[in-house]
Amino acid sequence: MEYFDLFDINGMKLNKKMARGTKNLSGEYHKVVHIWIRNSFGDYLVQQRNKATDRNPYQWAPTAGAVTSGEVPIVSAIRETYEEIGIVLKESELQHIDSLYVDNDDANYLVEIYLVHKDV
Repeated sequence: MEYFDLFDINGMKLNKKMARGTKNLSGEYHKVVHIWIRNSFGDYLVQQRNKATDRNPYQWAPTAGAVTSGEVPIVSAIRETYEEIGIVLKESELQHIDSLYVDNDDANYLVEIYLVHKDV
């Protein structure tokens, strides 16, 4: 079972975890990462989401994923990029560009957005 640490809306860690597939309470957020990869022509690499297991099948999106319990977002970004599209990144290649929060019926989460300039 995969677990996520929970945070308040300001990104302060709560002393709580949630299991993947469960709903967090109001005021509780888990972290996710988005990795935007841009080449030297200004094109962005996107991938099609999994048709069998994703909440939004067939949607085109940047590489993204959840920050697992005990992980920091930049490590999650490196892991997710390799797991999802087979590209190995170094910490120095990731530029943190923004953070935002999302409240919805499925889950509340904090998004850490990274930009990578790389020809792949």
